[in-house]
Amino acid sequence: VHFEDGRTCALVLVGRVPADGEVAATIDRLGLGDRVVVTGYVPDADVAALIGNAVVFAFPSRYEGFGLPVLEAQLLGVPVVASNAASIPEVAGDGALLFDPRSVAEIVSALATTLGEADVRADLVRRGRTNAARFSWERAARATREVYRESFVGSPGAA
Repeated sequence: VHFEDGRTCALVLVGRVPADGEVAATIDRLGLGDRVVVTGYVPDADVAALIGNAVVFAFPSRYEGFGLPVLEAQLLGVPVVASNAASIPEVAGDGALLFDPRSVAEIVSALATTLGEADVRADLVRRGRTNAARFSWERAARATREVYRESFVGSPGAA
């Protein structure tokens, strides 16, 4: 990625990008083939290493059921910039710098701020870890059990 002030960094796109699609065409048109890495499918066992080695984790999803990758990045101590759409703001809490995923200017601004300011990165890491601590599989199981328990209390045939 090229910033107006001359700074550069590699962009790693995790997942499949069709060779004949808009993203691949844009990479070629802008001559960014040497600065953009498209990973293709990444096995679950390799995801943590990939995220953990990032300087910043960008999550521009417009539609997301939960946003688990945001929490994974926060747990790994990687600063997060993420979409302000769907469930992401609720999941990210105050541990991410949010942007409108339809606005290239907002995405660029969030990335530039995070990449360019060490204090912003450190603050996002600190707040991200605090936020991620709100979630655990054990808490989710207890909450689910409680919902079931409350749903069945007073139901015919309830024990």
